[in-house]
Amino acid sequence: MFFLMDTPNQKQFEDLARRYDRMDALSVQALVKLLRTGSDLLTGFEKILGTYGLSQGRFLILVILNRTPDIPLTPSGLAEKLGVTRATTTGLVNGLEKAQLITRQADSVDKRKIYIRLTAKGIHRLESILPDYYDRINGLMQGLTLNQKTTLISLLEIVDTGIPNLTGDKREHTQNSMEIRSYAPGDKDQVIALILKIQQKEFNIPITAQDQPDLGDIPRFYQQGIGNFWVAVNDGLVVGTLSLKDIGNCQAALRKMFVHPDFRGPAFGTAKELWGVALEWARRKNISEIFLGTTEKFTAAHRFYEKNGFVSIKKKRLPLSFPFMTVDTKFYTYPVI
Repeated sequence: MFFLMDTPNQKQFEDLARRYDRMDALSVQALVKLLRTGSDLLTGFEKILGTYGLSQGRFLILVILNRTPDIPLTPSGLAEKLGVTRATTTGLVNGLEKAQLITRQADSVDKRKIYIRLTAKGIHRLESILPDYYDRINGLMQGLTLNQKTTLISLLEIVDTGIPNLTGDKREHTQNSMEIRSYAPGDKDQVIALILKIQQKEFNIPITAQDQPDLGDIPRFYQQGIGNFWVAVNDGLVVGTLSLKDIGNCQAALRKMFVHPDFRGPAFGTAKELWGVALEWARRKNISEIFLGTTEKFTAAHRFYEKNGFVSIKKKRLPLSFPFMTVDTKFYTYPVI
């Protein structure tokens, strides 16, 4: 909560800057505006959750579990995603379980390990809440164009990376508990669920698992020759994927690069870690060039590729052995040095 309601005007900020030579007036003005708006948003958020009969913590647990309803989470995984202690999470989970909105289940092998998932009642509760919730968010953001919303997200990500400069703390990234490793057959269901969720729900791409036979036999499609398929795993959950497919002539195609929404951005570095492992592999395997195809909708992915040295090319520049997908409309190459 930010308690200052009477924020300085432009002249007052400028007067303060003349008195304190280390003060950048625009920086302070932007921070105060961000804090005031954020505090007002949080107050509004709590107000609408009250109309649903939920606290922020309970609502967020339901929303997090609903992102991958077929993949349960451990209590520690929930605590990490919420940014609270295990004790706090336990209290929230107890309340939701009492209301029959979630259920605890012991692992079939290790009975000491507990998984949490939504019940049918919990899913129904969310389905009754979310349409109104999303309508309210649409109303909040209706004054911004699509480009302005994209720009706002990028600007907030930049501000986020500067928080350690404010606090003097070295941020502990979630990537400390992240493992990047080669795909194993036991990852299959989680990999398919992650990729389809992003394709279908986040980007509204009309594609199914049947349209992507490579997902049904990843070892045969990718883990051959100089190719490989990697997964990013956090607390037992697959949160990212990336592959290099051997297309001959010491060349590879980068495919299936997906990162769970909760693990994107510089605070986690999931995409960067996946790409770093793949690039090191490419150098060890003497791969000379990497190609990739993507869709126009994946604008954040475009920025990532271009920031990391990929060069946009025309479709005709691709080698004949490149594995095209019907949804791909934009293409890149990366010369491995």
